[in-house]
Amino acid sequence: MLETIAVLIIFFFIIAMGFSFYGKIKMININRKIMEIEEINSIKKANRVYFLPELECLPSLEEINCIDKLKLDSFKEVIDENEIYYIERFGTISIRIKEIYPEKEEWEIYNKKKEEYKRALPIIVPVKLYDPITKDISFGLINITYYS
Repeated sequence: MLETIAVLIIFFFIIAMGFSFYGKIKMININRKIMEIEEINSIKKANRVYFLPELECLPSLEEINCIDKLKLDSFKEVIDENEIYYIERFGTISIRIKEIYPEKEEWEIYNKKKEEYKRALPIIVPVKLYDPITKDISFGLINITYYS
């Protein structure tokens, strides 16, 4: 009788350990999936920023991956006037565009980060910056940080 109770206690202990192990593995897989979804969302938002028609160079210029500097200067005002639209479109990200050659200039055109966030996923994309006044093309980086 005591042997049967001891075997049952050991059996239930082993089953409890198995459930505990399974639960931890499942949580790890769920967290990994959440991170994948956040990374995909950050890439989608980066694509939205990269191909904004509000910033693109004129089609007659025939430049690919190009941002107009004059449009860039006035885009902050456009965002302020249509804040709700851009919050729905971008969510909690920050967008900085930095000119790296030949001059060094930086624009922060959007910054809506959460007060408390778990992760910040930065995406940096190269871009051409066109100045329609001087007709010069410079090189820059778009830094898009997604907050989750």
